Order: sequence, then structure tokens, then C-alpha cells
Amino acid sequence: MGWRGIVFGGIVGGILSRGALGAVFGAWTGHGIEEEIRRRRLRGGKRGGAGFASPEDESLAAAYKELGVKAQSPDATVRRAYRELAKKYHPDAVRARGLSDVEAAKADEKMKRINLAWGKIKDARGL
Repeated sequence: MGWRGIVFGGIVGGILSRGALGAVFGAWTGHGIEEEIRRRRLRGGKRGGAGFASPEDESLAAAYKELGVKAQSPDATVRRAYRELAKKYHPDAVRARGLSDVEAAKADEKMKRINLAWGKIKDARGL
């Protein structure tokens, strides 16, 4: 989850308080900060603003666009969109429909993009 925040918070808390209790408190605080950053990235900021814009966010926006869902969509909706696209573009399904080699190659590329998008979204949401 937020291992960087936990480690950083634990080190800073341990140094400042010179004890294990401070390290534990710092790790807990760091984890909370890391989770808040993750939530803001998913929501796009606290009040609908840009939030924490980074290349990862742009990549994530492209991933949502690839699946045809909004970033605010519930997990179940995103999962359903992925499954529907996977059924449509899966190589076995394409071969079963008897499409040409060119169309099968296009469907294979589309399936790769769908899988990459799903992987990015799963990582970002912690699914």
C-alpha cells in the first residue's frame, strides 16, 4: 500500500522522538499521508481541481479512456467494462468469429492495450 510513506514516517518519527513509539506513530502518519495522496489522485483533487498532476495521472486518464469509463466510476463498473472488452477482443473470440488475419491482428493489439489499461487501473485502485 503506502510503503514509502510508512518507511519515511517511521524514520522521521523515530529520529524526532528517539524511540520506537515515535517510529510507530510516524509510520502510521506516513501511511495516512500516502493514502490521502492516492485518494486525491483518483478523484483529481479535493475540489475537482487538478490535484496532483503527473505523467502517471495522464497515463491513468488514458487507461480509463481505453476502457471507456470515467475515473470516478465504481470498481464494479470498471471491472465490467474490462470484461466486456476482453470478451469482444480476446484472440480466441476473434478466431471463433472467423475474421481475417488483418482484423485478428488489430484485435490482438486492442486486447494488449486493454490489458495494459486494466493493469494500470488495478494498480492505482489497489484491486
